Amino acid sequence: MRNWINITIISLLLTGCLGAKYTKGYHDFYKKYKGSQEVVSFKLPKTLIWFFLLDEESKEARKALKNVDHINFFIADDSTKTLLKILYNYLPESEYKDAMIIKDGNDIITFKARENDKGITEMLMLIESEDSFVVMNIEGKFTYDDMKTFTQSVDVKKVSSAESSQGKEDDE
Repeated sequence: MRNWINITIISLLLTGCLGAKYTKGYHDFYKKYKGSQEVVSFKLPKTLIWFFLLDEESKEARKALKNVDHINFFIADDSTKTLLKILYNYLPESEYKDAMIIKDGNDIITFKARENDKGITEMLMLIESEDSFVVMNIEGKFTYDDMKTFTQSVDVKKVSSAESSQGKEDDE
C-alpha cells in the first residue's frame, strides 16, 4: 500500500513538471529563422548602441535605453506574410502586451512589452509594411516611463521613409 502511495505521489509530481506549459517567445523565433533566405538579422551589444545615439535628437532615446543589455534586429522580405504569421505565433498575447500601435499609411508600427514581477524585461518594435517587416528587440530592465520615453522618441515619419527608401533601392 505504501508503495502505491509513493508511486501516485511521484506520478503526480512528474505529471506536473512535464505538463508545465512552455511559452514560446521572440528569442525562439529569432534563433530558428535568423538564417533564413530573405532575412537579415544582427545584434548590437550595449557598447555599440551608444555609438548610434550620439546626436542631439537621440537624447530622449539614450535616456530611455540606459538599462539596455542588447538590441537585435530581424529584417525580412516577406511578401506572402508567411513569416510574419509565424512570428505572431511566437508572441502570445499573454506574454507580449501591446503598448502602442501606430498606423502610418500602409505601415503598422507596434510596440510590445514583456514583463515580469520586476518590470519590463523586453520591448519589441515591429514595423509591418506591404512586403516586409522589421523587428527591433530590446532587452534590459525598463520601467513604464522608460518605455513611454522610448516610444515617444521614435520618429514615425523617419522610420517609414527609411523603410520605403530601402524598397526603392532594392528595385533599382
